[in-house]
Amino acid sequence: MADERNKQMNDIGDRIAEGISKGLQEMAPKRIKPGSSLFDPHSPFRSKKGPMLKGDVYQNGIKLNQEQLYDKEIELCNKITKSGRYVDRLVEVRVSDDAGARVVLISYPDKSVDQRMANKDHWRNLRELLELIVEQQGTVVLAEA
Repeated sequence: MADERNKQMNDIGDRIAEGISKGLQEMAPKRIKPGSSLFDPHSPFRSKKGPMLKGDVYQNGIKLNQEQLYDKEIELCNKITKSGRYVDRLVEVRVSDDAGARVVLISYPDKSVDQRMANKDHWRNLRELLELIVEQQGTVVLAEA
């Protein structure tokens, strides 16, 4: 009985030691080769093989950084093809394809707190805004030049 119990204790001890050594091996620092980096160039917002923007997209004069956009937002930006006014004429979109460089300008009033509060009644974030624009493209009202 004592021999059997000692054997069980030894087995448990062996498993614990094996688990600890395996864990320590996994935690060992990675070797870095010359010319490589620990930095992962992929954004936490996007999958590694996600879609790419088909041009520059500006939101109220600020260029949207592809690395900070979710995959769905990039797909919606790429679907914007028509200039016009959307979302109860609050949002103006201008699309230009000059010399093969596609540029999308999205602008809406957001200077004052009242304007921002009025906007929140229509959309909460960039994704919802882009969804509204893409949805309303079929019934576009031409932008005033």
